[in-house]
Amino acid sequence: MKRFLLIVIVLCAACSLYAGTEKVANVLDFGAKGDGIADDTPAFRKAVTASREQKIPVFVPRGEFRLTDTIALEEQSMKGGEPGAWNADSAPMAKLIIDQEKGPGIHMKNSTSLYGIALIYDERKTETHFPPAVYLDGNGINIQNLRLQYCWDGIACNPKNGPGRVNIENVFVVSCGGCAVTITGTLDIPTLRNIEVWNNLNRPNVTAFRFGYNDGISCWRLFSMNNQIGFQTIDPPKEWPFGDTGSWGTFVDCATDATSISWDIQGKAMHQLGITGGLYWGHHKFLQVTNPNSDVTVSGCQFSDNGDSAIHLADAGNIILSGCKFGRAQECEYPFIRAEKGKSLIVNGCSFSERSSVLSIGEGLEMLSFTGNIIKPSEYPFLLKDERSPGSMITIANNTGKNLN
Repeated sequence: MKRFLLIVIVLCAACSLYAGTEKVANVLDFGAKGDGIADDTPAFRKAVTASREQKIPVFVPRGEFRLTDTIALEEQSMKGGEPGAWNADSAPMAKLIIDQEKGPGIHMKNSTSLYGIALIYDERKTETHFPPAVYLDGNGINIQNLRLQYCWDGIACNPKNGPGRVNIENVFVVSCGGCAVTITGTLDIPTLRNIEVWNNLNRPNVTAFRFGYNDGISCWRLFSMNNQIGFQTIDPPKEWPFGDTGSWGTFVDCATDATSISWDIQGKAMHQLGITGGLYWGHHKFLQVTNPNSDVTVSGCQFSDNGDSAIHLADAGNIILSGCKFGRAQECEYPFIRAEKGKSLIVNGCSFSERSSVLSIGEGLEMLSFTGNIIKPSEYPFLLKDERSPGSMITIANNTGKNLN
């Protein structure tokens, strides 16, 4: 037993020695003060140059480092000390105080990594639009354990040179002014994991996540709290070489809380999205679609939207809702599903609470299959409005519940 303990102690000591002697370009060695007052930009640039020349990481220890200009990284990494807690808590990590608005805080080019760092802006600048905290402008970018606080836009991409195989995980965004994370122009399976966007300052018109063209994007556990929009699609720029194509990919176990619109599918690009699992507790709508080329499948999700229809198809492509639970915390005059215009809508295996009507059919809905659902007994009519056009193909059958007129 004593021999075993001795071996363990020796191994731990060796690991600690290795970690402590890893060669890095420590910004303190290049003149950075880390007191939140001195301008540490020159020291950071010297450390970045040394890092690139010697092929070693830039290291930022705990402290507050004031930066008055953009720090550009290319084929290198910048990392802080190991965070002492999850980024959402007291943020015991290296802090970059971004004291400029002319460019991004960090400009990430090809083959760069950013780890264990907080970028903090002045919270009093709530009405001014300025460049993003982190700008993605190349392939092979990796971001982990980041905190972004009081920026306007958090993470954004160069839409003409989007990051292929970008990986972003364990990020906490606090009270941004515009959009926390915008991912567009990416190729080859971009990945986002465990990203939270909180609007503690109640800033208006904030979007948590925005997606343009993305090739096989994979997203897991993205969360929006107290924002205007949780997830939003946008069209790629006109000069985008792949035509009028949007995102295709999957979103698993994502969630919203106190968010006005959880999903806003807009524009004209063909977005093909699979939304699986997750709890969406919003003020108004779970899914708002104004994109006639949208192709969205939602399965196994729970909705609680109190101020409007959970599903509002103003102008939709093809929508599938399967195995979802529709609920409300209070009575509502709007039906759970308001299908005004769309190519097709399939609703199967879902359950609906008793606190509003279930369905409203507009004359612009071409095809509807509403089958195998459970509707709890209610004082509200199942169909609030039926304005189907003569040429539409509508099937409502094999549902369980009362008031199925």
